[in-house]
Amino acid sequence: MSFDRIFLPKNKVYSIIFFVIIGIVTVVLSLGFFNLDILNDVTVLLPENAETNAEREKIARLNKEFPSDQMLFITVSDNPFREGKIEKLWQLCHELDNLYVVKSTLHPFNATSFKKIGETFQIVRNNPNDYPKTAEEIEKFKNTLKSNRYLIGSVISYDYNTAGIVVRINFDAMVGKEIENPNFFVKFLEKIFDRKFGIAPINRTDFSNEVEKVLKKYDNDFPVLFAGVPAYEAKTKNYMLRDMTILIGPAIILMIIILYLSFGTKRGVILPMIAMLMSLVWTMGLLGWLRIKMNIVSILIPPIILTIGSSYTLHYMNSYYNLSGTIRDKRDLINSAAKHIFPTIFMAALTTIVGFASFFTVSIGVIKEFGIIVIVSIFFTLFLTFFLLPKILFFTYIPKENKIEHLKSDVFAKMLAKLNSFVYPLRYFWISLLFVIMVVAFFVIPNIKVETDVSAFFKDGDKIKQGIIFLQRNFKGSTSFNIAVRSKDNKRNFFKTREGLLAAKKVQDYIDRNVVIDGYTMLGWNLSPVTLAEDLNETMYGTLDIPESDRILNTFFTFLLASKDDGVKGIMNNDFTAINFQVRTVSDNKKMNYMISEQELLELTRIMYNDLSKIAAEDGRFTVEVWGELLLLASISRYLVSDQIINIISSVILVVLVVLILFRSLFYSLIAIIPLIYGVLMNFSIMSIFGISLDPGTVMIGAIAVGTGIDGSLHFLLNYRRILKTGIPVREAVDQTLAFASRPMVFTAVSLICGFMVFVLSSFKPILFFGLLISISMFNCVFAALFILPSAILVSDKVSSIFKKK
Repeated sequence: MSFDRIFLPKNKVYSIIFFVIIGIVTVVLSLGFFNLDILNDVTVLLPENAETNAEREKIARLNKEFPSDQMLFITVSDNPFREGKIEKLWQLCHELDNLYVVKSTLHPFNATSFKKIGETFQIVRNNPNDYPKTAEEIEKFKNTLKSNRYLIGSVISYDYNTAGIVVRINFDAMVGKEIENPNFFVKFLEKIFDRKFGIAPINRTDFSNEVEKVLKKYDNDFPVLFAGVPAYEAKTKNYMLRDMTILIGPAIILMIIILYLSFGTKRGVILPMIAMLMSLVWTMGLLGWLRIKMNIVSILIPPIILTIGSSYTLHYMNSYYNLSGTIRDKRDLINSAAKHIFPTIFMAALTTIVGFASFFTVSIGVIKEFGIIVIVSIFFTLFLTFFLLPKILFFTYIPKENKIEHLKSDVFAKMLAKLNSFVYPLRYFWISLLFVIMVVAFFVIPNIKVETDVSAFFKDGDKIKQGIIFLQRNFKGSTSFNIAVRSKDNKRNFFKTREGLLAAKKVQDYIDRNVVIDGYTMLGWNLSPVTLAEDLNETMYGTLDIPESDRILNTFFTFLLASKDDGVKGIMNNDFTAINFQVRTVSDNKKMNYMISEQELLELTRIMYNDLSKIAAEDGRFTVEVWGELLLLASISRYLVSDQIINIISSVILVVLVVLILFRSLFYSLIAIIPLIYGVLMNFSIMSIFGISLDPGTVMIGAIAVGTGIDGSLHFLLNYRRILKTGIPVREAVDQTLAFASRPMVFTAVSLICGFMVFVLSSFKPILFFGLLISISMFNCVFAALFILPSAILVSDKVSSIFKKK
């Protein structure tokens, strides 16, 4: 079979058979959409290595000893502790108590306090079935809540004007509705995907959604905010589902507009869209069949498939229309268009694949997975571009010649001709611009911040972010980590004694002194058996100290364990060989909304580990372990920085090698990356100057910019080398190349820019900035390919001629 018949067989029957096979494949793969699922766990951003696995194992081990179910922290502000409001507050708490997805709650109406009775004490729990009615009763009620330190910062704020409600998940609950009479299609999907549709065990997202339904009923009564891992995960999942649907629509509309502006014909719009949409369906359907869940990174994939696919199909259709003015035989036109543009598209696709393949060098698994998925989608798009589109075109008529002439003289052609005229006269200016950017980048790029805190994922006006900031300010923190203190030789009941608590008090005193970094304190609310014992002693004897009597301590802790309070389980184990300190992080830096940065959290972890290890070693009666998911997630920032450096270096090296192999010229391979250098340096300079952080979204910009931004360079150089071989001078070859290649280069770049700009509609800040920055990178790359790259060729030719004369 000849090369021509690969694209377009002579027998139409083969084309029809091809269409049938493609249709069947599309239907089968599209069924995978029904098995797509969302993975909204932030810990997927952690790499699988010895360090993180060891930390995960430690968290799992200590969680068994100090169980602390992920909870929602709800705040009710505007002083609900007053007549006319406290009844509504009680109704809200009562409704949450009876919610089927809730295991337990802690709120003002069921809070526990200590009371002195003669020479002994009593642990008193408020009556959750009643609430204070009069002003006197309310004041007495508030004084009870203020009597214990652990209640301030949990059920009442530090200014006493906000109520706090802690809600824990009931993992035994089921959600959804049973499908009573499943039809054939549902049974078929359940069989092929080995899953059950309908009722299912609850997860943290379902839990948060059900609680939020209750909270919304009271929006008109008082301001209600909430935070916590279940809330973050629920909002993340809801926003991911929203983004996957909302972002695709504008991306499709923009692609249609760009294609119409490029060609002004129906087939110039419909055929590329068929290839792009089929590639999208195939890729997403394949993910469903392979049971690969969508995550915070992979939700970028649908618009990226459309965006990258548009450049290949646009180049192909541009070649088809350009050659239709000289080739009037349909079969020859289609085959000639495919053969003419194949090297350009092949090289562009290869460098893009290399850019995404560089993600294999990173340590974060979901980013590697993202690279693989996009590469698969590129192969799908290439296959459909060169094997589906030619066969469809064969069943259409050849474009009219007046339509081709119109494209060559329209307003865009005139604008590009004007822009091209600025290259030669200003060639030294364009080269100087590159050097200026390199110098600026050298000074500003080291100042880029790294941020992986979950609050940074949400926009400033988002209710979840508002809840986090409110908790930081009024409850001294929204998230906590743990410090486990264990007796040497696992001595039973050691921390039920005054000796054991006095030893542990050294840790408590360290926490109370706080840790200062760059002039700001880092620790907020905390809870431990030590603080509970001190509160008890203050109730009985008026001093904040550890009780003298071991008998009182033994009775006190026995009563607490017997209460089966979920909060108590998280700070003491059953045999008192170890106790746990729960500590929230909060900064007194108002400019940062009382939040601590990732770098501060990493530094805090290092300082506390060193200081507490010294305290434990000096005492000799206990050991200390600092642990928690919060600290584990802080390590993400370290991997983001190292991954970004390795990723960019590897992608640039791979692209240079690919271009070197394809062009077999060191000059062409080095000069091809000039637009990349300009685009990437501009991108990171903008991030530094405008304070945009390096995060899970923006970390991928460098490699994607390298892989896709070089397309314009390749298109220019391929045409330049072909024209130069005719023997004309360099300047004339540059002018002809710009005249021929600038239109597809610009429209391809515009399609990429518009496709990536769709991400500014995302609910997540990292994805919003990803779209904005990658669009800016694409603009800078095509700008450099149109002005700096040809200027570099002209100047290098001038330098070369001077040396030859010498």
